[in-house]
Amino acid sequence: INGLGVGWVKQQVEWHTVEYIPGEYDWEPLDHVVDSCEAMGFKLLLGVVRAPDWLRTDVLESGPPAEFAEYGRFMSELAGRYKGRVAAYELWNEPNLAREWRGDALDPARFVALIAEGSSAVQVADPGALIVSGAPAVTGVNDGVMAIDDRVFLRGMYEAGVAQWVDGSGVHPYGFANPPDESWQDPTHVSSGHNEHPSFFFLDTLDDYHAI
Repeated sequence: INGLGVGWVKQQVEWHTVEYIPGEYDWEPLDHVVDSCEAMGFKLLLGVVRAPDWLRTDVLESGPPAEFAEYGRFMSELAGRYKGRVAAYELWNEPNLAREWRGDALDPARFVALIAEGSSAVQVADPGALIVSGAPAVTGVNDGVMAIDDRVFLRGMYEAGVAQWVDGSGVHPYGFANPPDESWQDPTHVSSGHNEHPSFFFLDTLDDYHAI
């Protein structure tokens, strides 16, 4: 990784594996990640997802706690433990996708309410850390049940006031095997599938998010 010139590492933290019993924490695996990144000189971003089952209304797949204040409580513990050693925290992951948000309505305003709890906690526990909003999923789906289109969701996040809580917006510009300089509006495409929607293109995703 050093040879590639990469300066950052992102590690997803599954809350339910750290706080596996209420008030009991297993920090050892995450301590190893933080220690290793620090020793190698990498900046570390921790993305924090998946509430423990006892805090949720629906235990199928992943989702937020029923009481968003619980997310703030955990983020306070996390950021306090690694104060000054973790460069950034990404609050949740793909909240516009049902499988990442089970037990709550797909709603950008609801997600911003979760961010507000997590952000407030981090700002107190480690004021020097950057805060990033969880990246929406690029799905090409906008049925409001399985998913909300990522552009629609991101716009809704800003309308709900996310900018006051974060330093930046998470993005998942996967590209779906389309070349990074190709646009969905191009007359021809290298890929024979996943080429009919802007969410499937790296460049369109970054341009659209920047515009929003």
